[in-house]
Amino acid sequence: MFKLLYTWVLYSALMARLLLLALAFAPPAAAGQDPQQEDAERLKKVRLAQADGHADVGDHLRAAQMCQWARQEYGCAVGFAPAHERSNRGLGRTVWNEDEQRWEIDPALKPPETRNLKKGDEAAKLWVEYQKRLDQLGRKAGKMYFELGEWRHARFEDDREKAFAAFRLALLCDPAHAGARARLGFVKQPDGPWLTPGDAALRKEMKEGIAAAPKGAPDATETAVESKLELKMRKQAGEHILVEAPHLDAAALEGLVQHGEHAYAMFRKLLNQGDLLAGSLSPKLLQSPVLLELVNQGSLLGRRMPLTILQTRAQHDKYVDVLAVPAAQKKFCRELGWTAFEICQGDLKTESLKDWIVHRTVMACCFLLLSGERLWLHEGLAYHFTRTMNGTALSHCTQFATSTVAKREKETWPEPAKWPAAIGEWLRTGREPDLRAVFRCTDAAQLGVAGSLKAWSVCEFLLAEHREKLVDFAQKSAGAGPEEEEKILQEVFGWSLEDLDRHWRTYARALYLEAK
Repeated sequence: MFKLLYTWVLYSALMARLLLLALAFAPPAAAGQDPQQEDAERLKKVRLAQADGHADVGDHLRAAQMCQWARQEYGCAVGFAPAHERSNRGLGRTVWNEDEQRWEIDPALKPPETRNLKKGDEAAKLWVEYQKRLDQLGRKAGKMYFELGEWRHARFEDDREKAFAAFRLALLCDPAHAGARARLGFVKQPDGPWLTPGDAALRKEMKEGIAAAPKGAPDATETAVESKLELKMRKQAGEHILVEAPHLDAAALEGLVQHGEHAYAMFRKLLNQGDLLAGSLSPKLLQSPVLLELVNQGSLLGRRMPLTILQTRAQHDKYVDVLAVPAAQKKFCRELGWTAFEICQGDLKTESLKDWIVHRTVMACCFLLLSGERLWLHEGLAYHFTRTMNGTALSHCTQFATSTVAKREKETWPEPAKWPAAIGEWLRTGREPDLRAVFRCTDAAQLGVAGSLKAWSVCEFLLAEHREKLVDFAQKSAGAGPEEEEKILQEVFGWSLEDLDRHWRTYARALYLEAK
């Protein structure tokens, strides 16, 4: 017994000595690692996990013969980890270039299939499954980025932006992540989106500040509409907005000026702009049919936007003939009963006129800010303003009667409260409009109901989640063409159009999928 005890004591002493030696010669503990290096390693680990996840989804889709979708996932994986072998091979890049450290295509091999081979109901079912897999992947990635943000929050006490950057990435992957929302100060709003207190206050001001907006004053100066149409108008002029009509009373005109002035002020505030009417107009901008109409009315160069409301169809048709409406648009304008900044009232109610004033004011602001037309952006922002300020969407830039969209969308379009449900239906079926087509569209009639609704939703996403970057994008893309715009999008957001569509879809699923 004593011998056994003695052996145990010797063994314990020997193990203790070995442990001390091991500690003496062990590498430094993780706590002693350079924080920046450890941060880079943690971020790389998260991005590699994302790449693996997207490659898994890509493999599943390729096995299901949905090769176009599979390529999207492989491309996404390569975005997270450029040397990711499985994803590069899925894209047909089978040769490793050691000098440039990248995978390349072997021209001697047949390229992989790029089409979705399943159609109809079978494709629709696969779409639903595909979206569920993306949601699962997003939640996992959101959790990893949130944990990275928490680690950064504790590790880099004097550089909070590092943690905030990780929290924002968590929300790109999982917009419903409560922890990341709380860290960034977002609060869920009753009408759907998550907003910071500052953005929530802006929207409240947009809605509740109309009554305090200036009403303007009667104006006796003859306008181009009066002289060219030989029609006596009653005019109400604010600092930036002039509303004229032959039949509306003073109270109605005051209310319309209030809506226009408030929309103008809130546009400048929301997008961090100075007085858009104070600068000179570029020759390129003056070639725009929309702004040419304003200039020919004589008020824009007087630093006011003229908004004309006529009483009869005959008055409207004469306006189209004698003022600056391009010949190609005359037929279209006669059918609709309005031009860019003139409307034939007919049976329109006061609510419709207020909606129209806000829509046209925001549209003009967009033209001035962007030095030309960006249909998706000015339509999307115009509907943001009318929906937020008035709860309406009664002014449109497309012909609904001839639209080919589903009957359900025609019925719900003028009711903004039903838009989330319509978008949720898209997401369930995969039938939302292609963002590239919406982004490049230059004809409002072609944009249609569905394109306008997607433009609004994309603008809502960018305003709620990336307002500062949206402002930067708008300013940098002033006067740019479609190809240049995509490069600027990449520069400002770090996204391609496909990336923007993916991030919008992730956000929209979190926000609208359960909408009724």
